[in-house]
Amino acid sequence: MTLRRITFALFLFCGLAAAAITFGVASVTNINAGAQGISGNGDLVVTLPIGWAAGQVALLLLYLDSGDGSTPSGWTEVTDSPFGSGTEHMCVFYRRLEVGDGNPTTTVSGNSGCAAGAMMTFAGVDTAVPIEAVSADSQGTGTPMIAYSVNTVTAGAWAIGCCGRGDNEVAGSQAFGGSTTGVTERLDAGTNAGADAELSAYSKEIASVGATTGEGTAVTNATDPWVSVIVVLRPLPEPAATYGDFWLMFD
Repeated sequence: MTLRRITFALFLFCGLAAAAITFGVASVTNINAGAQGISGNGDLVVTLPIGWAAGQVALLLLYLDSGDGSTPSGWTEVTDSPFGSGTEHMCVFYRRLEVGDGNPTTTVSGNSGCAAGAMMTFAGVDTAVPIEAVSADSQGTGTPMIAYSVNTVTAGAWAIGCCGRGDNEVAGSQAFGGSTTGVTERLDAGTNAGADAELSAYSKEIASVGATTGEGTAVTNATDPWVSVIVVLRPLPEPAATYGDFWLMFD
């Protein structure tokens, strides 16, 4: 009779089974249908996407021809937001969505033109530290809209190029580091409210630890001013393995 020890590994998952960030198709499609906007100052209600779920992390983009927008109740403003050193600004807010959440409201002040807001939701984000890096902001006119490069911290992090501009014109040909490989458009939402405006976003998974995102670019046919920044989302940690032993008896 023989005793043989077998070592096994049990993988434990926290929340979602996959470590990579995933995007709800219904959410992305619904957001692309349009943004909410107002002319001048006041409350701006930004609609949650159809198909959102508790546990997802939402990014709310707010573009303003001038002035600022308040942080919606229960949300957090990204470090260094509002972005834009000139008259035009873009704010970025985030929140881990919960059951019963309603549409967030931001109060716009000091704005002499248009304010527009739109939202994206993401699954598979580390809700303890959802934002792991933010690039320096960039501001200009015409095309392309440029976002400065930033270094990631975690393998599999997602770089989100966020753009706001003072004209309701579509964007395209998005790239990181001059390459369109692995780049996906996540948002292109405009509003004709007031002087009209557009919000857009594109993403790429950055596989290596501490890798640079490369400069983000998005082409538009508008000549109006824009503000752009890269926000890096941290994915859920890889599942931890718990090891143990058991014995089998053989004749």
